[in-house]
Amino acid sequence: MKLPTVKWKKHLVLHPVAPSYFFRSVCVIALVLFALDAFVIPHLEDTNKLVGFGWREENAKINNLMAARNHADKANPIWRSDAMPVSVAPKKAKRILVMGDSFVWGHGYSNVNEIWWRQLQAELDRRGYDNVEVIAAGLRGLATWQQVEMAKRLVPVYRPDAVIWGYVTNDPDEIGHVPNSKAHVVALTLPHDPAVPKRAENIARALLPNLSEQLLALREHNREKKMAGERNGYRFGDWELEILKGDSFAQYGQTVKELADFVHSEHIPTFVVSFPNGVLYDCDKTETDLRSKRPFMDTVREYYEARYRPVKALFDKNGVGFADLTDSFISYAKKNGPTSIEDRYSFGINPGNTHPGPMATHLYAIEAADILEQHYPQCLGPKSSTIASLSTPHFNDWAPGWIGLNQKGRETTFSYPADDDLLSMPIRKPFVQLSLQQPVALKAIHLQGAELKQAQLYVSYEDPSTHIESPHLQALPERRGNSLNWSLPSGDWSSNVNAIKVSAQFKGEDRSLKLILDPAIESKLAAQPGANQ
Repeated sequence: MKLPTVKWKKHLVLHPVAPSYFFRSVCVIALVLFALDAFVIPHLEDTNKLVGFGWREENAKINNLMAARNHADKANPIWRSDAMPVSVAPKKAKRILVMGDSFVWGHGYSNVNEIWWRQLQAELDRRGYDNVEVIAAGLRGLATWQQVEMAKRLVPVYRPDAVIWGYVTNDPDEIGHVPNSKAHVVALTLPHDPAVPKRAENIARALLPNLSEQLLALREHNREKKMAGERNGYRFGDWELEILKGDSFAQYGQTVKELADFVHSEHIPTFVVSFPNGVLYDCDKTETDLRSKRPFMDTVREYYEARYRPVKALFDKNGVGFADLTDSFISYAKKNGPTSIEDRYSFGINPGNTHPGPMATHLYAIEAADILEQHYPQCLGPKSSTIASLSTPHFNDWAPGWIGLNQKGRETTFSYPADDDLLSMPIRKPFVQLSLQQPVALKAIHLQGAELKQAQLYVSYEDPSTHIESPHLQALPERRGNSLNWSLPSGDWSSNVNAIKVSAQFKGEDRSLKLILDPAIESKLAAQPGANQ
């Protein structure tokens, strides 16, 4: 039987409604991607569940603004600004010099008063040592050997009564110290991903910046795991351990001996303070531990103990005290802050920066003050009979630094810059930040400007019982006009204001503003020394 011949058409004819379904599908996918990028990811970032494009961009701006107002450089690495100058001659009877790196310089800190050495100044003031001046020297990325070289130049000039060394887990990096040394251990630096063309990456970041940030970060993490090793360099968490081995650690031993010989020859009281935190850098063991059901703080303890134990022994051998604060940090965190892996982004100064946040820096200050009191009381002098306080609220830091700020009594005038120069996180709108030298109790805030159109204020404040800055901002209502007033209710937050964020809009080119603060009472520090411990 002969089968019928079937003739196939050369061209496929689509059903007339197919293009409509295809178009709708594309629209739905685009809408979902837009919603993820514009709403879902920012919400997760604002609740510290992940780090996105917002904080990545903000951190770059924070550091640029810090570099503009912190005048520390290689010639003179002493932290100083127009608002906080440091003279060679001490301003007070006693002077303490803090040595460090980015933890001193202020990487990620929009408010200088949250850096740990500024917290030490505040802690000593609270305890009644108002005749002690804390100064600091450090630049980003400095290893211990570079800090020793700086100290040799600075100590004879600034003549401190004590030197405190801040220890960070990358400080034993000996690269560049001894030419042609075998002690060099390299951290992994990823080259550009050849599978992602730069132009395509730029387009993706322009269209969907938050979603692109997450996808590219995930890919980079996977690339790091594949490429890491002795040949290409180690992931940071593994690299921290590798520099504590073999020739690298032997050479670091010479650096520690050089540090000890110097301070002993100068007869300067000195000790080292470590900086444990709930921040754990990528390495295989840590990732395995975090996937397990063990308590997060147990992983934190093991992480820092492995990195501090050999270093502490080295400093002890050379007669320099090393304060391993791991147990103190964990105990303090359990009382005053987050302790779970879900809150890991809360430990940093902000969700996109692993430098220590207010809880950690305050703990470091408490521990350093305890060591000074117990072992080096001669470096502090006698306590005052009354706690030091400022009779008028005083701003000692502001961002941006070029706003032309001028203070006369309760009145502060400044010029509001263009939005491109301003910070915006976490409120996601441009603002000028004004930081107070001491927390103050306020009953009202006034803002005036000839061409001011509208403004909203956001207030950050300290917990009065712990002296730790709250992670929450107090938003004051948006007001319209050129003369705005906010009355503050009495309470813990209004009694401990430490910074004000001003977000303003103008109807003309005149962007000059006057800010007036009405104190509720004379600004005072805590009356009981050590009450925050």
